[in-house]
Amino acid sequence: MRYLILIYFNFYFASIFSQTFINVSSLSEGGGGGGTVSAIVTPNNNKIIGNIYLFDNWNNKAILTSDNGKSFELNNMNFNAKESKFAAKISNDSIFTFYNLKRVSLGESNYVRYNDTFYLELISDIKLGLLKEFYIDEMAPKMHATTNTILEPAKLVLESRYYFKSFNDNLIPFKLNKKSFLEIIESDQRIEVQKFVKSNKLKYNKINDIVKILNFYNSI
Repeated sequence: MRYLILIYFNFYFASIFSQTFINVSSLSEGGGGGGTVSAIVTPNNNKIIGNIYLFDNWNNKAILTSDNGKSFELNNMNFNAKESKFAAKISNDSIFTFYNLKRVSLGESNYVRYNDTFYLELISDIKLGLLKEFYIDEMAPKMHATTNTILEPAKLVLESRYYFKSFNDNLIPFKLNKKSFLEIIESDQRIEVQKFVKSNKLKYNKINDIVKILNFYNSI
């Protein structure tokens, strides 16, 4: 109960002081495990195209689990792909950014944190898991060589990359191609996997097919 009351008051004061940066020490009793919360007004800069958030809107309900195992449900959630952190919108111009979260369930998707980075969990398996990382590629503006005026504004582009997760939680980056996939799996099971891919007309460069292939691999 104290945990939920603290969340309420943190949100209340953040909405009052929406023009300032607010750093709340902790949501848990004793100031330890609940995770720190930050709020800042999001800038409106017409010189930049794009934004840093994964979803187009904030109408997202999520269940957040902190490092100490406490869970709570919040509305108005989004994911900051630049900082790899989840945030809740608390007013028209203010957000709370959460720290010390280890897992977030948003709809049917689960996001897990490894080494201070959140990943979308595509497959959770003790043999070989599959994760997707979202990040922001910041593209500098194009400038006129003589006048130094802006020809094209700077861009924030949402990008993604994939990782296998081994049984000991090591993350192994891979590309969506046959060579990268086969190098990861056990050599004595490659022929069986390739037969499965061929018989089901799957492609190594399609993530939905990679999910099917990896589920098969984990079952043998």
